Amino acid sequence: MPINDKDLKEQVELTERLGRHANYQLRAQQGRKVKVRNEDKYKKVSRFVTREGRITFSKPGQAVDAMKSLGITIYLKLDSSRSVSKPVESLQRAVGGILKNPYNVGVRPDYANIQDTDPAKRKSERIKLRKAIWHEIIEAALLVVNDQVFGNPEGVILPSDAFADQYAKKIASSSYDYSFWPWAGDAAPPQDKKTQKVEPVHWKVSDCCPGEIFITYESFPKGLKARILDYRFRLVKELTGSPGNGSIALPPNLEPGTYWVDVNDGSRITRREMRVLLKKSILWELTFKAGTSRLQHCFEIRPASGSQWVLGKGLGFSLWHRFKDTRSGREEDREIGCIDVRSSRTETLILKVTKSTEAPLDPAEKYTVWAYVQDPYLDDLLVDDHGGARAGVYIRWARHYMAKK
Repeated sequence: MPINDKDLKEQVELTERLGRHANYQLRAQQGRKVKVRNEDKYKKVSRFVTREGRITFSKPGQAVDAMKSLGITIYLKLDSSRSVSKPVESLQRAVGGILKNPYNVGVRPDYANIQDTDPAKRKSERIKLRKAIWHEIIEAALLVVNDQVFGNPEGVILPSDAFADQYAKKIASSSYDYSFWPWAGDAAPPQDKKTQKVEPVHWKVSDCCPGEIFITYESFPKGLKARILDYRFRLVKELTGSPGNGSIALPPNLEPGTYWVDVNDGSRITRREMRVLLKKSILWELTFKAGTSRLQHCFEIRPASGSQWVLGKGLGFSLWHRFKDTRSGREEDREIGCIDVRSSRTETLILKVTKSTEAPLDPAEKYTVWAYVQDPYLDDLLVDDHGGARAGVYIRWARHYMAKK
């Protein structure tokens, strides 16, 4: 069964909300500089963009928001002559300032059978479609910011040769399938609407802080069975409730982040997303520690006073080196090391160069330390040194450090 408008709209909305993050550093061609050329437009997207040209979206929805703030709306529609995964020529107009608004991207109606009854085929088709949607949204946003904020230091000529297209293709490779599956609606196979007859089941769980979360339910004649899964769909806890109406308290020691709740009423399983809210911002401190030799130079990272790490959420830090390519003359950032938070909420992390092909730390060079986290909810709370707090809480994530002799 070919994809329809309703299916496409649903997948676009899911991709904007749950799709993989994007993190790209603009690289100026020879003779150009990565420099803000339009202060007014920069202010509109400064939440996602640094003055040095680092463009970061914790989810595709933020890329859509960034384009909207610059006066551009992207709209994906069914079009038998186009495919989302094929670069659209009108992308070039994004850097030429004559982009039509809204910017329409076509999707072939037969592109994906995302309702296939074969679970393996349904999974494969949904992943392909979501990657393609992600590709178009992120590609367009990178091109627009590159041109309208920085005056096109990347020197884009054709969309098929553009940095944005190449970056999106790289991220949409098979090694990132886990970022696009499973999402809401993926757990159970579709049913024939003509034969489907299920009485409504009433239950809810609201986003709240640890120790204050309950599943409330009514009209469960066989009682309630619930499974709490983490952001990677790993089992955290199984809970049961008595028949009829009731309320179940979730474990008070749940870490902040994204969870999924599977509820079984005896006849079917329904799944809903839940977020355990972060009560207090996660702040961290960075210190350069000089050793007796370059091999012993390192950065120390620790929670700031009154703060602590979250565990089991893929929180970690990566080390990047800013260098100048001798052939192209362009400044580039290259990842040279990383470390994850493992077992302690207050541990001090020692960040060194971990790639054998890279030189040890040099106090005369410029390095950047970035925080990353795999949990979608916490990833959405990442802000840089110049960003504002969302809902009063955030994770401070970008720290620029210039070591000095």
